[in-house]
Amino acid sequence: MHSKRYYYLAIVITISLACNTIQNFNLPGGSANQGDKDRRLVFNEVLFLPGSGDSVFIELKAVQNRTELSGVYFLNESGERFDLPDEVPAISPGEYFLIIFDGEDQIQPGVLHADRLAYLSQESGYLDLLSAVGSRLDHVAWGPDQPDTVNLSRGGFISTLQPGTTIGRYPLSIKMDLMEWTVFSHSQATPGEANPQPGVEVMFPPNGAILSQPTFDLSWYPAVGAAEYHVQLAGEASFSTLIVDETVTRPELQVELQPGTYYWRVQAFAQDGIQADQSSV
Repeated sequence: MHSKRYYYLAIVITISLACNTIQNFNLPGGSANQGDKDRRLVFNEVLFLPGSGDSVFIELKAVQNRTELSGVYFLNESGERFDLPDEVPAISPGEYFLIIFDGEDQIQPGVLHADRLAYLSQESGYLDLLSAVGSRLDHVAWGPDQPDTVNLSRGGFISTLQPGTTIGRYPLSIKMDLMEWTVFSHSQATPGEANPQPGVEVMFPPNGAILSQPTFDLSWYPAVGAAEYHVQLAGEASFSTLIVDETVTRPELQVELQPGTYYWRVQAFAQDGIQADQSSV
């Protein structure tokens, strides 16, 4: 009697992946409002869960024309109103204005130190941005108790949200659309400055995967605001010799590889060419 032996290709894909809890917040949707093209002022970044020594803040961005901030006000989920004082200067397109809730009650260039310490819910809340005549200019929400919220993850899975994490828009965003928001770690937060282009953080196959077929898909969760992705794959962690070096517009790429151990990474690019940091390897 003859015995049969079966041989299988084993391809080890090495990437970094750290995720624990399933993100179960409602995802926002919908298209841009009719007034988006006329919007002059939007929320740009919000810190609602401060780290040690930090204060919560709200950052505004002027998107077109010079915009007066006097008379602009916020409403939160409790109906509490916060008015920007008359002394706050106007800002021009591409400029930012920061409101820090640290109780100092003073105005500095580009910054209002508010006369209170608490205004944003650390668990679940929202903010409306309203003009001096009461027109709603923007809206942002976070947490499980809100009907439409920013996704507090870049890949469907999250561990406990770390203090100092902010929510913010990608750099070219101006629509009143929560799908244009994402999370930024404490080290990625940029109060008073432009937000960085969000990058790719969760990729598949997961770290250490052993695959039995030579042809398979590399895939990743889309980065907010990304127009294309640069994918590199190599047989060594230094990426000195590239086996795959391609740019794609969809968050996936099919590859065919010989048995071995491989390393890969993805870099997101915005429509205007702004690049995100490389993903983990």
